[in-house]
Amino acid sequence: MSISQKELNYYLNQGVRTKVTEGIYNEFPDEINKICRIIQGLLIHPGTLKELYNLNLPKERIQDRNIKTIQEILDKAKKLDNSPLTFSREPQKRVVAICKHFAMLLCSILREKGIPSRTRCGFATYFQGGWFEDHWICEYWDKKEKRWIRVDSQIDDIQIVAYHLDRNKLNFLDLPKGVFFPAGILWKLYRDGFIEGKVEGFSLEPEAFGEWYIRGNMLRDFFALNEIEYLYSEEDLLMKKGHKVTKKDLKLLDEIAEYTSNPDINFEKIRKLYKNNKKLIPK
Repeated sequence: MSISQKELNYYLNQGVRTKVTEGIYNEFPDEINKICRIIQGLLIHPGTLKELYNLNLPKERIQDRNIKTIQEILDKAKKLDNSPLTFSREPQKRVVAICKHFAMLLCSILREKGIPSRTRCGFATYFQGGWFEDHWICEYWDKKEKRWIRVDSQIDDIQIVAYHLDRNKLNFLDLPKGVFFPAGILWKLYRDGFIEGKVEGFSLEPEAFGEWYIRGNMLRDFFALNEIEYLYSEEDLLMKKGHKVTKKDLKLLDEIAEYTSNPDINFEKIRKLYKNNKKLIPK
C-alpha cells in the first residue's frame, strides 16, 4: 500500500483526546496481545456488566462511559485501584467504558510507542448474525508488512465465549476483511440501494438504527481520522436523528463517505475538508 510519510507522521502524534502524561506507558509491553489484555483489565463495557459479570454498579460509575479523554480514563482507573496500570483489576474496579474508549486507549499507547495509529468508527458483523453492530476499532501501521492492521481491543476471553466467537476464524489482533466496516462504506451501500438501513445500529437500543445512525457513525469516523473522537452525546446537526437531509447535505455526506472509505488515498482531502468545514464540529 502506498502511504505518505506525512500521513504516518500525523497518526504518530497524539490527538487532543488521546494525549497523556509523558512516560505513563513506560512499563507497558510492546506486544499487541499483551497491551490488549492490560486494556481489558482496566476497562469494562457497560453492556457486559449484568450479562457477563452480574454487576450492579452505581449510576455515577455508569456515567464514566461519557469520559472524553484517555488521561481522564487512566486517572479514574488509578482512583478505583491504585495498582500499576499494567495490573489487571477485578471487574468491579474497572472503568466503565464503551468500545470507543477501548480503541482510543490502544491508539494512545501505540502512538506513545512510536507506532502510527488511528481509531475507526463503523459497524462490526461478529456480534449478531445478520446485524451490523455499532463499533469502534483501532488501526496501526505495520512498517514491515506495509499495511494497516485492525485490532479490536475490547473482545476478551469471556466475550469470545459469550458471543460464540471462533478464534480460528476471527483474529481480533488482526481483523480479517469483511467483519468490520468503516461507516462510510455502509453509507455508500445504503445510497446505492444495496442495504435498506434496517440492520445497522446499536442493538441495545430499539430505535438506534437506520440511515441517521449510519451517517452519524460516518461523521464520527471522519472526525476520528482528524484525531478527535466524539462521544455519542456530542452531535452536530447532520448526526441528529430528526435532521431532514437536504441535497446539499447529501453531496457533503457522499463526499465524506468516499474519502473515509479510502482514507490513505484521500488523506489530504480529509484534512482539508475538516479544516474548511468547522460548522460540522459538534457543539
